Amino acid sequence: MITWRFAARSLLRRPGRTLLGMGTLAGAFTSMLLFSSFFEGCRRQALDLGCGALGAHARLLPPSGDPAPGTGATLGFADREGLNAWLDRLIGRPEISGASARVRGTALLSTGPRSVGVRVVGIDPAREAIVSGITAADGPGAGGALLGADLAADLGIDRGDEIALLVPSEEGRLSDALVRFEGILRTGDPVMDGRTAVLFAPDLRRLMDLETGDAHEIALRLADPLAPFGSNQAAIAAADRREAALRTWRQDRPHLVQLLGLLDGSLALLLLLMALFSAAGVASTLFMNVYDRRRETGILRALGAPGSVPAAAVLWEGMLLGFLGLFSGLLLAAAIMAPLGRRGIDLSAFGTIEVAGITLADRLVPVWNAPWGIRSALLLLAVALLSSLLPAVRAARIPPARGMRQPWEGLA
Repeated sequence: MITWRFAARSLLRRPGRTLLGMGTLAGAFTSMLLFSSFFEGCRRQALDLGCGALGAHARLLPPSGDPAPGTGATLGFADREGLNAWLDRLIGRPEISGASARVRGTALLSTGPRSVGVRVVGIDPAREAIVSGITAADGPGAGGALLGADLAADLGIDRGDEIALLVPSEEGRLSDALVRFEGILRTGDPVMDGRTAVLFAPDLRRLMDLETGDAHEIALRLADPLAPFGSNQAAIAAADRREAALRTWRQDRPHLVQLLGLLDGSLALLLLLMALFSAAGVASTLFMNVYDRRRETGILRALGAPGSVPAAAVLWEGMLLGFLGLFSGLLLAAAIMAPLGRRGIDLSAFGTIEVAGITLADRLVPVWNAPWGIRSALLLLAVALLSSLLPAVRAARIPPARGMRQPWEGLA
């Protein structure tokens, strides 16, 4: 009990100095929370953009794996109703927020004198809107097609122009069709933008002689795409069709894995530097407190108290400063994050920001990052405690007789 009172009295004796030490920790914790929220916003935006148009957080594939066009490997159902029932069961799981069936193939695309080989993807815009953001308003509708931005520019066609498609079926037969050019698909991927056409899924199934319930993959949007692979795998495997193989964005987008790892490493280094900065503020505050109470420490030692008593008081001072700083920093961070969470941060003044081939949006919304917030709090508490060790040793070494004299050399 005496150590608590000793520590509290020391902190209250010089409120300005105490506020300085507490403010150092509070400022460091506020900065840590804001930076971790900013980095989390970057992570989530990069993941959404990297898994955007025609991407997915995860894909369910035939048991043989990612099917090549013409192999006949599909997640087949007898009819469209059976496929939709399974998609609804998938969406009913809390881990999955969207599911869309896709059909994939190849085609020869012709318009006027130009012909080019493309990859064709059949989608259901009503379901695809949740998974990758391609809505019914974007198209394609029945008899329509979207073309990659670079492909449309190379062909020089306008919206409403007719395009001829020659599509090989799974059995090798050729089917042809005329479709309308309804819009542009812009993904940021040169391969996708330069060699991809998107059709209405029933149209592509008909051209490829597939059943109405056939699909080459089921694209999934996960409620938490950053969750460990194993937990998502277990959740999706329980969704009624265990023979389907699961492939997540970590396997499909290795550059995203590297980018997120780089962001985590940069954040860890930044937080460590802030913690080291705060250590200087805590240590200086405690050293001055030890100097101020050297006389009463000497009296306490003369009355028979062991050196561990003043040392423990200094350690309690450090911990009290740590808890007060964390509480103040949390309140300040919450006050700053309240408007930022609603409006976001405008990045348009910095021009186009591209990271690992992903162009970030003009507005970034910070997102609270609880794991990094907890790590930051524990790191600062450890810093506060470690910064107290040297002042505590100095306090413990104050001799009873010499500590009652004024000069600081009694602590040598």
